[in-house]
Amino acid sequence: MKASGKVSSFELVLRRTLVFGLILVVAVPQARVTTDWFGYLPMWLVGMPAVMLWAMRGFAIPSVPFSMAPVRAPQAVRVRR
Repeated sequence: MKASGKVSSFELVLRRTLVFGLILVVAVPQARVTTDWFGYLPMWLVGMPAVMLWAMRGFAIPSVPFSMAPVRAPQAVRVRR
């Protein structure tokens, strides 16, 4: 949400479109096909509304806590004989 806490009407429409697209892609097999006119339908039903919402929020990247970061294993050490 924005700093003021208000949600614009366009953002509300995008949220509803995203939820409707998700439900449609999960429930209707025909919504998961590629058409000649539109291409890959899940991209238009789910991907584009999600990216547009993300863009409206300033492309905020969610922070991952340091403890959840992948841990690198130590490399092998050559032993001399």
